Amino acid sequence: MPDIFGSTFLHLPELQQVKELLVKCAPGLKITGTLKTMAASTIEKMTMASAGGKMICLLLLMEEIAERKKYTPLSSKGFMQSPGDADRQKIKLVFDYTFRHYTEKITIKMVAGILNMTRQSFCRYFKNTTKKTYIRFLMEVRIGAACRLLVEDEKNVSEISYECGYNNISHFNHQFRFITGKKPLAYKKDYLHNSNLSAGPE
Repeated sequence: MPDIFGSTFLHLPELQQVKELLVKCAPGLKITGTLKTMAASTIEKMTMASAGGKMICLLLLMEEIAERKKYTPLSSKGFMQSPGDADRQKIKLVFDYTFRHYTEKITIKMVAGILNMTRQSFCRYFKNTTKKTYIRFLMEVRIGAACRLLVEDEKNVSEISYECGYNNISHFNHQFRFITGKKPLAYKKDYLHNSNLSAGPE
């Protein structure tokens, strides 16, 4: 379960709590208290979100669950998940590389080389395996990171866009709105507003 986002991504210091939560949730977790209501609301929003928006909501929800710790295990520690197949292991190599280098320039040729494929073969393989193009996946990773920085940091939008691999602020704004449906500052405002509404005594 901890490898769901790629091992490298979860090695980031700010995601330590999420990584620990993923280890704990292998047997299943029962969410309790006001966290249960907040989780239900977030999941409902996810049904209407884009693919990238779903990923962002999931990360933010897991972070909230990890911090508030209002949960209990559903089954014994002996529970084991089935190992992944060869395709999952190959895609994991691409995921790990992307999470490690998304702040840099990445080309299809670079990631195709990881699997010893031609550019055309890789594009076809990635689309058939993940149901999305690699360019779309990379965009979601970068915008997901930008969303986290927007709500956790005091950096301005230009600084955040650069840190997430964009050299053009207009291009960043366009892709951010394409993935989330909102402009960066509007996203931050809405997130903080919703967080204040969901916060309260346990």
